[in-house]
Amino acid sequence: MFTTGKPGTGRGALRLEADIPLDVFLFDVGGGISTKKIKGQSVPLQNVSSTPFQSLWKGLSHPDVQWKQKPFDWDAYDKIELAGGVPPKRDSFAFASYAVVSADYLHFNLRFGYHFTIVDVMCGDNSAENHCLLRFAGGGGDYNQLSLRIDFLSGVLERLNFIVDKKGDLLEAKLLGFSKETMVQRLDMLGRLLGASKLMDMILDGDEMVARCIEDFYNGRYSFSQEG
Repeated sequence: MFTTGKPGTGRGALRLEADIPLDVFLFDVGGGISTKKIKGQSVPLQNVSSTPFQSLWKGLSHPDVQWKQKPFDWDAYDKIELAGGVPPKRDSFAFASYAVVSADYLHFNLRFGYHFTIVDVMCGDNSAENHCLLRFAGGGGDYNQLSLRIDFLSGVLERLNFIVDKKGDLLEAKLLGFSKETMVQRLDMLGRLLGASKLMDMILDGDEMVARCIEDFYNGRYSFSQEG
């Protein structure tokens, strides 16, 4: 799942009642949802009992991360154009983000327009088994801007103790062997980072700006839709 990121048909998935404009479908593989699951009904955020999901979501929904509108899905737009202007159904799983959850596991495929993020996490009591694997690629900017955003992400992640490998506009990172408490904190920060960086490929214009934005992030700035 981590290497392909293919969501399949979405059969058995339940829609999350999200507090940010992001369509998310959930697959519970054991202990990830605390209430009885009923087909066709959505799941309130408070009923998701997955520690890694809640930790990452806490960062994504931080009040200083701006979610003024749902991220525009250009890939979906292209498909609509090819289909003669007929949009997919609102519940179309193909254009949504999805998360496989259990009490201490998360596999999250996030879609923001043209860029894609995969996060695979184990966050339990056994530190030796805990991990966070991240893959980030794509975007709407040109190649130089995409590479600059990767540099920004890398700079922040390395301070969070991730081991980072970057190639052009592709980033892969891993965090291994930390305690549950540390993982929870790192996932919160990762959520803030993913939310803060979603439009950065459209505004970054050089290495100096990247360095400045890294420092701004660690000073509590989580919105970079425009330079200021």
